[in-house]
Amino acid sequence: MRIITMIMIVMHHFAVHGGFEFGGTGVSWNRIWVQILSGGGRLGVDIFILISGYFLINSEYKPKKVITLALQIMEYALLYALLAVCTGEIDVTSVRDGIMLIVKAVLSIPYGEYWFATAYFILYMFSPYLNRLIKSLNKEMHFKLIITSVVIWCLFPRLLGASFDFNYVVWFATLYFIAAYLRLYPVNFKNMKKICWLVAGGSYILLLSLIVVFDILSIKNPAFTYYVSSVREMNSPLTLVCAIFTFLAFGTLTIQSKVINNIALTTFGIYLLHDNPKIRNLLWGKIFSVNTYIRSPFFILYSLFVIGIIFSVCSIIEMLRMKVSERLRRKWK
Repeated sequence: MRIITMIMIVMHHFAVHGGFEFGGTGVSWNRIWVQILSGGGRLGVDIFILISGYFLINSEYKPKKVITLALQIMEYALLYALLAVCTGEIDVTSVRDGIMLIVKAVLSIPYGEYWFATAYFILYMFSPYLNRLIKSLNKEMHFKLIITSVVIWCLFPRLLGASFDFNYVVWFATLYFIAAYLRLYPVNFKNMKKICWLVAGGSYILLLSLIVVFDILSIKNPAFTYYVSSVREMNSPLTLVCAIFTFLAFGTLTIQSKVINNIALTTFGIYLLHDNPKIRNLLWGKIFSVNTYIRSPFFILYSLFVIGIIFSVCSIIEMLRMKVSERLRRKWK
């Protein structure tokens, strides 16, 4: 599930960072395809947090994991700071600029170099306190906590436009509550396998369909542009339903594969490697020049090629980094 959702996230980044400008140019298959690619990114984020919450609720808090996570983020942030300077993506005109570039890379979590990494790090730091809170509640109170959180952070912002000062951390906490409930009060969804897959697949198709329809409507009425981004946001009701039932549907499967597990371990590294804001223009605009193919009849094939290459190369790089880190840790011991 992590592999599939990371592929969806790479697809989303292809669409939103590719620099595609359609405006009022009319409907085309390539335009529709870009909107389809954009639909799974925020959904993937929700699924990742559901996976984390499902396991963290019964896990022991490990300071070692905090350090490992922080070092992994810092390593890639430093690498890309150097790469951005060498490729001219960032101009360093003074010693102060150089120092600040290094400081922001080393402290990439508090500076929000990667928004997801920062929010996830905060969630993990607070996970033992969230666990204590959740386990102090009975089943009914836990369910009421979920309903209250969904109403405040999902229904009000997406249906009424009332934000309640929405932010990523509180939404991640809401997903954490949901995942913990599924773990602590399990239901045998294997008896509902078909229903889970139908709801997951149906809600995903509906999600993509609405994105495409709103985008087409925005050609004549730009006001619909808001609904394109709103319906695919991580706290939209449709995205939440799709994420939960996708999570439950995968829970009905029994898969034993060392290869799949090894690739799944690299997914966070794939995110860090391909979505650093300092190299987005370099990656999408200069290396792959994705927006120059927007009117090509081979655009769909090219997009799949680029997404596959990015996922595969980043996965291999992360595997190598993990092996080097493991060897260094053994030597230090």
